[in-house]
Amino acid sequence: AGRPVSNFSQALRQAGFPVVKAKNEVLSGIRRTADLLREGKLVITDQCPDALREFSQYCWDESAPGRDKPLKQNDHAMDEIRYFAVTVASPAEPAGFTALSVRRR
Repeated sequence: AGRPVSNFSQALRQAGFPVVKAKNEVLSGIRRTADLLREGKLVITDQCPDALREFSQYCWDESAPGRDKPLKQNDHAMDEIRYFAVTVASPAEPAGFTALSVRRR
């Protein structure tokens, strides 16, 4: 039934979904996420237990003196929120976008 797909992005494109490369700059993503939370434009509900747990566990790498660097542990939901905040909910996007939670397995 066709050529095998080498990655998830290609599979989405072949299925007709638009794929946008995420903006991965961590500090600007954290700032954007904080701005959206403060403005009430991003809300994390109790339906997102992974995100709530990770918000309480998120911490900075103290062995990186002179630079802000989060520890890369227990942060999968945090990364997803940051990608959403920067890539989907950025000021350049049209108003009115809504996203629902997705259950993890």
